[in-house]
Amino acid sequence: MLSRPDAAKAAGALLGTAVLAFLATGLHPVWWLTWLAPVPVLWYAYRASARPAALVAGAAWFLGSLNMVAYYRGAWDVPVAVIAVVSLVQALAFALTVSLSRSLVSRGARWSGLLAFPSAWVAFEFLLSRVSPHGTLWNLAYTQMDFGLLLQLASVTGLAGISFVLFLVPAAVALSIDGRSARPLALAAIVVSVALDGGVWRLSGRRHPDTIVRVGLASWDRRPLFPDDSSDVRAIVEGYVSAVDSLAARGAAVIVLPELIALHTRDDPARLSRSFADAARRNRVTLVVGVSEAGSTEERDAALVYAPYGALVATYAKHHLVPGLESHFRRGTELVVLGRARAGWGVQICKDLDFPALSRDYAARGTGLLLVPAWDRVADGWAHGRMAIMRGVEYGMSVARAAKQGTLTLSDERGRLIAEAHSDSTAMVTLIADVPVSRAGTIYARIGDIFGWGCVGLLALLVVVRVRRS
Repeated sequence: MLSRPDAAKAAGALLGTAVLAFLATGLHPVWWLTWLAPVPVLWYAYRASARPAALVAGAAWFLGSLNMVAYYRGAWDVPVAVIAVVSLVQALAFALTVSLSRSLVSRGARWSGLLAFPSAWVAFEFLLSRVSPHGTLWNLAYTQMDFGLLLQLASVTGLAGISFVLFLVPAAVALSIDGRSARPLALAAIVVSVALDGGVWRLSGRRHPDTIVRVGLASWDRRPLFPDDSSDVRAIVEGYVSAVDSLAARGAAVIVLPELIALHTRDDPARLSRSFADAARRNRVTLVVGVSEAGSTEERDAALVYAPYGALVATYAKHHLVPGLESHFRRGTELVVLGRARAGWGVQICKDLDFPALSRDYAARGTGLLLVPAWDRVADGWAHGRMAIMRGVEYGMSVARAAKQGTLTLSDERGRLIAEAHSDSTAMVTLIADVPVSRAGTIYARIGDIFGWGCVGLLALLVVVRVRRS
C-alpha cells in the first residue's frame, strides 16, 4: 500500500501524463505537448518503486490513447475489444520503456537510463511498423507535422530520429528536476540544437528544382461515395470530367482524382475509361484516376493513368490494403513511374503512404513527384494527409494527394504545404498550384533504417547493462 503522500504523487503523475498524452497525440495533436507528456510519469518513476512506477506509466498511456476511440468506432466500426487491445499494447510498451529507464537510474546508471527511454520506445515503434498491417500509423513522429524544423530530421533518420528526440527530452527533464545534475538536460539540448540547426539549414537552402509542374486536384463527396449503378457512375464521371476541363483551362499539366471514384470494368471501356481518355486528350494533360477495376476473375483498387494523347498508359494496383475492408482486392506488386527527362512521377494509393519502404523504392528510381489518389474518413483527413507529406520529406519528393472525405494537399520535398483544401459533399472541390519537382534524394533514401536498427541494438545493449547491474 502506498502512503497518502505517495498515492497523491502517483495520482498526479498519472493524471498529468494522461491529459498531456490525450492532447498531444491522435488526429489533431498539439505538437509541443508531445515533448512534455512523459515528464510527470518519469518524474514519479525515478523516485518510486518498480511496481507502482510501471502501473502508473501504463495506466497514464492507456488513458491518453482513448482519444482515438470515437474515431475507431465512428469511422471504422472497430469492436471495442479490438480498440482495448490496441491501447493495451501501447500502454504495455510505454510501461516497459519507463520501467527499464527507471531500473537503470535506480541502480546508478543514469546515462544508461536516459538513453533507455528513447531507444526502447523507438525500437518498439520501429519493429511494430515492420509487422503491422497498418505500417507506421501509430508513430509519434507524426505529431510533429506542424514543426517544420524538426521534421527535416526525417530526411536523415526517418521517423525513428524524430521519436528519439521526442523521448530523450522528457527523460532529461525528469532526471534534472531534482537539481542533482543538469548534464542530462545539457545533452538533450545539444541533440535538439543539432536537429533544429539541420532543419534551419535544409529549409533555408536555395532550391533549384529540375522542373516546375502545375498540378491540379479534384474531389467530390457526392453520394453514393462509390457508385456502381450506371446512372450514378455517369453522373460522377461527368462531374469529374468537368473538373478536369476546368483545371486544364487554368494550366494544369497533371491532374489527380481520388481513390475508388467508381467501378470500372475492363470489358466495358465506354462506361468510364473512354470519358477520361477523351478528357486527357482534349486537354493535353496527364490524368490519374482512382477506380475499382474489375476483371473476369479479380478486382483491384487501382489508379488508371492516361497520357496527354488519351491512351491508358499504366495501371497501378494498391500494394497495402486496409484489413477487412479491402480484403477482396488483389494486392498490387508493381511500381508505376512516369518517365520524365529529369525527375519521374510515381503513383501510389492512399494507405501505401503509411509504409516508408514503398516510397524508398520509388526514390531509388529517381521519382521526384508522387501522385496519390486517396480516400479519408473525414476526421482523419489532416492526420492521414500529413503522413503522406512525411514520405516526401524522407525521400526528397513532392506529393500531390487528392482525397475523398478528407484533404487535398500539394507539398514540396521539404514537407512545406503549397496548397490545401477540404473535400465537400455538395460541391466539386478543386486545387491547383505550381509544384517543384527535383531528383535530389536524401541521406535517409541512401542509408535506409540504420538509425531505427541502431536503436534496437542500443536497447539490447542496455538490457544487458540492466541484467549485469542486478
